[in-house]
Amino acid sequence: MAVLSREMREYLVKLVVEDGRKASELAYEYGVKPERIRDWVRVYKQKQALLSDGELSSSMELKRRIAELEKNEKELKEENEILKKAMHVFAKNHT
Repeated sequence: MAVLSREMREYLVKLVVEDGRKASELAYEYGVKPERIRDWVRVYKQKQALLSDGELSSSMELKRRIAELEKNEKELKEENEILKKAMHVFAKNHT
């Protein structure tokens, strides 16, 4: 079996998705199993569905969102620590 580059896999997926070529024909031409091409097509379609749903508009948007969530997590942890200290202070005063 041939080992294909990422670019070649993407090319084969586009031939199936956009040009309507059959995975079995391409598999024969390029020396890969048809199941592999079908797997690549399935993954491609799943990614496209996520993009069309607006869940992952771009990798930059995803990175921005992760950074935002990490910042919020840090702030919440700091607030939680402050509340714990305040709780201990009030608990000492009430005993």
